[in-house]
Amino acid sequence: MTGRKQIPCLFPGYKWCGPGCSGPGAPINEVDDCCRAHDKCWASGRSKCSCDREFLRCLKPKTNRHGEEGTIAAIIYIYMKIQTDFTCSRFRRRRL
Repeated sequence: MTGRKQIPCLFPGYKWCGPGCSGPGAPINEVDDCCRAHDKCWASGRSKCSCDREFLRCLKPKTNRHGEEGTIAAIIYIYMKIQTDFTCSRFRRRRL
């Protein structure tokens, strides 16, 4: 194989949400903007847990079940909340 197969974004139309989705271009909505901020946070060298918690704070007010954007925000929020609770809680216990 000569090239790497590009991973499609998890949510059609989104430019910043999901593995392999780091732009380019302006976010399509507020949820995509939270994803972009999360990508930029990781790229800045801040701690993963700090970036993930900030991402959750950005997403939470955008979650609802009354529209596609809110549903996508809820899906991402739930996934990241579980992952962050597990990863960052374990990290904190090790540091104590």
